[in-house]
Amino acid sequence: MDSRQIEALLKQKKIVTPSYIWDTDVLRAHVENMKNIVCDTAGLCYAMKANPFLITEFKDMVDKIEVCSPGELQICMKHKIPGSKIIFSGVNKTKEDVEAAFEYGVAVMTIESRKHFLLIREYCEKHKVQADVYLRLTSGSQFGMDAEEIEKIIAERENYPYIHICGIHFFSGTQKKKTDKHKQELDELDAFMLKLQKKYELSNLTLEYGAGLAAPYFEGEDFDSPYKDLEELAEYIKQKNASYRPVLELGRFFAYSCGVYLTKVEEVKCNKGHSYVLVDGGIHQLNYYGQNMAMRIPKMELLSDNESGGTQESTICGSLCTVADVLVRKWSGPLPKEGDVFAFYNAGSYSVTEAPALFLSRKLPAVYRCGEENKIEVLRTQDESYVHNLGIGE
Repeated sequence: MDSRQIEALLKQKKIVTPSYIWDTDVLRAHVENMKNIVCDTAGLCYAMKANPFLITEFKDMVDKIEVCSPGELQICMKHKIPGSKIIFSGVNKTKEDVEAAFEYGVAVMTIESRKHFLLIREYCEKHKVQADVYLRLTSGSQFGMDAEEIEKIIAERENYPYIHICGIHFFSGTQKKKTDKHKQELDELDAFMLKLQKKYELSNLTLEYGAGLAAPYFEGEDFDSPYKDLEELAEYIKQKNASYRPVLELGRFFAYSCGVYLTKVEEVKCNKGHSYVLVDGGIHQLNYYGQNMAMRIPKMELLSDNESGGTQESTICGSLCTVADVLVRKWSGPLPKEGDVFAFYNAGSYSVTEAPALFLSRKLPAVYRCGEENKIEVLRTQDESYVHNLGIGE
């Protein structure tokens, strides 16, 4: 979606600010490019925490959708995402969570700990149903289990006839900008998978690998070659010719390019000789990973009919009563005026859910889907957030 299309929607009052727009044409083209690169080398799994509003699109575009909380599972249920498409991951699964997942028919459950293992085992033995599970290997964080614990569970698997160990899950972080890190991890994971296959006579295993591919956000990053790392990763996986099935689990990289965040200029003021532009959004709605206290400039554009020319340095601030609410500390361009709109591109991942939306009880941004012929669909209105901070029971 370009500035011309956005300006037309604003003038027609089909959209308001602040808001997010997901361009599904951009999304589908992006995912198709990714599938062409990966081809038959690996499967693809969408980590829906990156943007839950997109799961209906991803339902038909990827092999699996990773769900990491009971709430995300409820979203899938409401949208009738088939259980056969779902991998249920995440820490702190309760007995009730496990029951809900089984009853919905999820395809695979990720085991983060022995406690998870025992919860799933208990359900399976009680109801005499089989569970396909991935054992999560830790990268040294609170997630997953040590290799020794995984091997212990596998070694005892004959005692658990209803548990089918079908894969290993691994994720170590996001925005990995060096493919050497991917190669190192894949080498170590490959050795581990081969060990499991040989030592325990396991076959038909899957490696769900959270690659954490980096999305280009800021000035100075390569916006012209966004698939370079994916191409290198796919080629490296292909060279391994593994006896197990690799699946790339991605969230940020899948969704980032389809989103634009819009926020309107409400006031322009000069304090101690410096220009401050106040917008109707803020850091509670826009969150780029690695923004470094607003010192880095994301891909953005001022939508204005101001033809005065020239540039001026301004600080773009939001609506929150905190000095931390700065979207861009040093922006150079024409001095904005009230009613102008800033478009922040590549905002399709995480901002809609990760930014502290309830802080100071501002309205939640509207959310739109834009598809063929610029048709706009309202996914969420500008709902009031104060009701969640009210402190009055029903």
